[in-house]
Amino acid sequence: MSTLHGVGDVVAYLPYELGFTPHDSVVLIATHHGRLQVIARLDVPPDEHATVAAVHLLQPVEQLPVDDVIAVVYDAGSAADRFVAAIRRRLRHRGVVLSHVIHARDNRWWAAACSCGGCPREWTAPSAEGDVDAIAERVLRGVAPVADREALAGELDQRYPEVAVAVWAELDRLERLGRLESLEQLAGEAGPRVGSEAATDALARVLIDEGCPVSRLPVGVLAVATGLIRQQPVRDAVLAWLMPDLLDPGLRPLWPSLQDRLGPSPTARCPDELFGDRARTIAGRLKEWVQCLPPEGAVPVLLLVAGLHWAMGTGAVTVMALERVLRADPDCQLAQLFDAAVQEGLRPSRREDRRPA
Repeated sequence: MSTLHGVGDVVAYLPYELGFTPHDSVVLIATHHGRLQVIARLDVPPDEHATVAAVHLLQPVEQLPVDDVIAVVYDAGSAADRFVAAIRRRLRHRGVVLSHVIHARDNRWWAAACSCGGCPREWTAPSAEGDVDAIAERVLRGVAPVADREALAGELDQRYPEVAVAVWAELDRLERLGRLESLEQLAGEAGPRVGSEAATDALARVLIDEGCPVSRLPVGVLAVATGLIRQQPVRDAVLAWLMPDLLDPGLRPLWPSLQDRLGPSPTARCPDELFGDRARTIAGRLKEWVQCLPPEGAVPVLLLVAGLHWAMGTGAVTVMALERVLRADPDCQLAQLFDAAVQEGLRPSRREDRRPA
């Protein structure tokens, strides 16, 4: 991963990391020995809730080795003073320095507190995006921040209602013909037996076929893939493939033909970068799959979205996906488990060198 040089680079890069431009919020950037550990964001709370909100925001930070923290206050000005003071007190109690307090608004920033002595004390433009290698890498991969958090949440809305109606009608037809029973057999403990080629083709085309957008796949392919992913064993096997450092793929393996087609986990990284293009590509295809389903039928795919984005460190999308799952199915135990872990700031990995959510 490219290095960020200075606070100006950090301010320019944050929307690309979060996926949206923050507003009326505080973002914490925590590092250890100069390496990024966690980025956490929270809306600026009322003054009377500042202490409780600081505890909540710092939960992921307190799970990790951290020696420096930068706070970036978006659009809030003095309204965030008590919140920042509560953050500073809690960090000081732990022996961690809040080295910078940055105010950002309308693509400009200034430092209200600065330990490096090199930050501007009046409004100035951040580093030019074209000069920040980390941003250039994101742009080359087609990553661009949306205007705000609501726009990011909109990426999980249904966008192809005609496709959703057709997929659900095809699923109903398969059920009436007894075809879903064979799909359940494919999802059994022993792996697929009948029709495995069709099942493998359907899931692989939805997940990794970059040659065709998900919304333009044949309805039959989308219906088979959706019927399969509704089966818990299949959902769990795909989820373990997406985030193997948290879920042991050996306990719920993909069937061999699907494993051969999908290849290694998209969150298996090279030594020099966190995640490659495959993780981001699959994350985009999962979102598009959600957009092709009725909200009540998108729950298993939303769980895949949550799991992959948690493994990638994109906490905002993780939380949004889990909120939608729990709204549609309040009793979903896996979503409850994921939500509790995310709220506690737990890492989705057993390895020390992985990003937190």
